[in-house]
Amino acid sequence: MADQELRARVKTIFGYSDDQMAALRPRQWQSAAAFAKLSGWRLVAEVEEAHHCAAKLSPGQRLVLSAGGTVLASQCTAKLCLWALAPLVPFTFMLIDRLMAGQEPGEMWYDHFRCLDVGMECGGFGTVLFRVKAEGD
Repeated sequence: MADQELRARVKTIFGYSDDQMAALRPRQWQSAAAFAKLSGWRLVAEVEEAHHCAAKLSPGQRLVLSAGGTVLASQCTAKLCLWALAPLVPFTFMLIDRLMAGQEPGEMWYDHFRCLDVGMECGGFGTVLFRVKAEGD
């Protein structure tokens, strides 16, 4: 069972009722207790190539998310494009998993992705290639 401070923090963050708090499983408490490990880490996706991008993304621009998956708009230099953000979801899970397991998250084995626009050659309009990495304070 979680200590009172952790219980209060989880209840405040997620807005759970007492019944919902009682229904949390041990694995969820274990995960909640590890949230502090996420502090200070960001997921950064930097544009490496951009071809005919409607959002006008260009090499060197960055999308920045907190380790918990929140877009840090003030740190982004690229426009917030849904087609570019959607493929970042699996990378946020990888980052969270590594941090909570106590592993080094800085370099990822799979560190590139493309936006969801397939490019004009495949019936889309443009495409952007990103390199993703974790950065800590």
